[in-house]
Amino acid sequence: KDCNYMRKYLQPITSIHTVAGTIYPMQPRCQSCYKAEADMPHNSPNKSKSVPPNELVPCPRCFGVSMCRSCLGDNHSNLTWKEFHPGTNDILECDHYLNNLLATGVTIDKGPLCLASKHNCSTLFRPRNWHEYLQKKRNDFSMSMVISMTPILHFITENLSFPLTIHHALSLDGVDRRVDKKKIIVHCVGAAATEEAAIRAFAEIARMDPVLQEVKIHLIGPQIGYADASNNGRVFPLNDFLSAEEGEELLNTSVATVQSWKGLYHDLEDELDEPDLYVAFNCGFSDENHLPYWIPTLHSIRMKNIPLVFTGYDFNEVRMDTQLLAERLQMTSIVHPSPNPFRSLRPCPDPTKTGDSPFYYQNASFSVVVGKV
Repeated sequence: KDCNYMRKYLQPITSIHTVAGTIYPMQPRCQSCYKAEADMPHNSPNKSKSVPPNELVPCPRCFGVSMCRSCLGDNHSNLTWKEFHPGTNDILECDHYLNNLLATGVTIDKGPLCLASKHNCSTLFRPRNWHEYLQKKRNDFSMSMVISMTPILHFITENLSFPLTIHHALSLDGVDRRVDKKKIIVHCVGAAATEEAAIRAFAEIARMDPVLQEVKIHLIGPQIGYADASNNGRVFPLNDFLSAEEGEELLNTSVATVQSWKGLYHDLEDELDEPDLYVAFNCGFSDENHLPYWIPTLHSIRMKNIPLVFTGYDFNEVRMDTQLLAERLQMTSIVHPSPNPFRSLRPCPDPTKTGDSPFYYQNASFSVVVGKV
């Protein structure tokens, strides 16, 4: 009955794509009965009215999960992390919740902590994973000492995951179809606040490829916040986000910009430069709630011989998205669904716990397809 309750009240992980869909599932819940405090009766059924209301008790170690007093029973003293992580004796799960808590809300005085490295690479740098990237770049940030702290590092990778996923995809067979390697134009469709928060991090694309002279990233989506009817297509020069006072080199490119467009891609594409690559981060194509909005954009992308890189919160989501694009739009797979070596390292609790892990990660898996050949 607990599983039935969870299925009834908790939405699938793809609901995280919508703002409204995050409110109810993200409420703290009991790890055993899956109920939030708002769902609990004021008193347990078989107890007198003198019994205090049922309430959630947080794990004393990670504070990331809770159990209700009813499920804990009569023993509310000397509790350890084990009572709050039923079904596992692995302290690593508790560590993940602790890392998530410590990374949440990491800010500086100017807003969310979003960093790009300080120096341009003299030759093309193609790291294959976070380990190789951090071997070279860990000490190349303004806050290199702070970055050695695991929660901070995990938080920073959430933004760096966007440009590094693009950079990695371009290294794979059949994805980079540019004739002129000195420029790249990327259309990021379905973009929202997460991509906008990462604007500064997109400088890494130019940092790691010294051949590039022109980098244009277009963020397009109905939830874009940096643009509106009066300034749609607002341009953000990436060099404006770099500080000489912090010892950050300016990019060697003649043009390096991120441009924000509010609206649906298929309504705006005629105003944009022809792209070299499409990307859609954490897109959830196969979610039936979002598919009607995606279909016109996907039809437009399908008619062009330009690869589409898309990511999801877990492998199964990307697998279903790839299957939908193949069956409904006859798009051809270039890179089959795969774990993304540049997923965010920040663990985010999955309130549904329907996957293999109680956590999901931004850009956890990816796939690449192409339409008209």
